Amino acid sequence: MRKATEKDKIKMKEYYQKNKEKLDAKNREYYYNHRGEQLKRGHERYIKNKDKIADYTYNWTRERIKNGKIWKENKKRLSSRGKTKYFIELKPCCEICGSTNNLQRHHWDYNKPLLVNTLCKECHSIQHIKHFEKSAYGGISH
Repeated sequence: MRKATEKDKIKMKEYYQKNKEKLDAKNREYYYNHRGEQLKRGHERYIKNKDKIADYTYNWTRERIKNGKIWKENKKRLSSRGKTKYFIELKPCCEICGSTNNLQRHHWDYNKPLLVNTLCKECHSIQHIKHFEKSAYGGISH
């Protein structure tokens, strides 16, 4: 198979610009019709390269720590409902009462995973109770 030249690339780009909507619709249709196969291939690729992926992740994280891009103090892994993973620094005391015992991170909105406050366990519980009525579970009676 020959390599595409600059002239070929320009032609392909022009063709795509002219037929963008039609091509995007075909790509979406293919994606939805073959989703199971894509997931299976992705899983097989992951199993085959598991060690490489683990090494890459480990080295990438170490490099970020070494370069100071991840906080070194008070680092705890934050997983906001499995969506994102960041290291978020705990402040030295509760932002409501000033306590330094049993500090936790509190998300005001799970759609904004980096909007986090440091609260002690008691204040954190109170915040969840106060906002229970507004939550998805507030209207449910058991």
